[in-house]
Amino acid sequence: MRKLATTLFALTALWSIAHATPTVEVVEETDTYRLVRHDGGETEAPTNPQRIVSLFDGVTDTMLALGKMPVGVATVYPEFLTYFANDLEQAGVVNVGSRDEPNLEAILAAQPDLILTSDWYPESYAQLSRIAPTVFIGVDAADAAGVPRFRRAMEDVSKVLGLEEAAAARMAAYEAKVAEAKDALSEVQGKPVSVIRMHPNGILVVPVDLVPVVFDDLALTPDPFSLSRNRDNLFVSLEVLPQIRAEHIFLITENAEVYNNLTSSPLWQNLAAVQAGRVYEMSIDHWTFGYGVIAAELIIDDVLASLTDQRD
Repeated sequence: MRKLATTLFALTALWSIAHATPTVEVVEETDTYRLVRHDGGETEAPTNPQRIVSLFDGVTDTMLALGKMPVGVATVYPEFLTYFANDLEQAGVVNVGSRDEPNLEAILAAQPDLILTSDWYPESYAQLSRIAPTVFIGVDAADAAGVPRFRRAMEDVSKVLGLEEAAAARMAAYEAKVAEAKDALSEVQGKPVSVIRMHPNGILVVPVDLVPVVFDDLALTPDPFSLSRNRDNLFVSLEVLPQIRAEHIFLITENAEVYNNLTSSPLWQNLAAVQAGRVYEMSIDHWTFGYGVIAAELIIDDVLASLTDQRD
């Protein structure tokens, strides 16, 4: 009964996202193609694509979660993200460059029958469409609507690939994992938490809406200073660190120089979480760039490993 209820919850959640703010819509379906309406226009996507190129890490994560292996992948780095690199390399997936500047020749050589990318790069649509049918996944639109990116990626990708039932089952498993994690974290509920990223441009106190797994799904309590941050007000100086009252800090390491400047500062060292040994260093790959349900589940694993033995 609980499994059925969780499955129905996941189906309802996916439908609610689509109903409220659709960014991908299948307007016609035949034996050979789905006519998909998206932010780039309308695309005849093959009904059963065999050679998909993914130009966004959230798409790649979502495809793997749905049991679909792309033939080519672009990513935020020159190399694949660490948490799915092994799977891609073992499958012989081709690296087709960065998500900002994908290598069109490499994409062409991969002979895709479908290209999935994000709506962050609308100027790329014409060029990509000359190579293969191309569909935009609504990441930017998800941000505007307040929809977590990983949920939007699952909803959009599953529509394009005709895998809505598989997506509902996958999200049901995710919701079950969330429920179990919340039970395990009950004794740290109410204790303020902050997520801080060592960005090349400086110290970034991550706004609550950019870590929905932590603050929405797991319902951990954000530090009041984190609540004051937004996407137009990200970076902080060392001098404001005493305003952070978090009892637990997740530190996303990215830039060594910024990390060293932060951790060597007496202002940092005097923070309650630092003095209590409750700072947890996290991988930027799935905490910041994953944008898929696999990354979301890894974040849950990290939170559990960090906090379930911190109950005094």
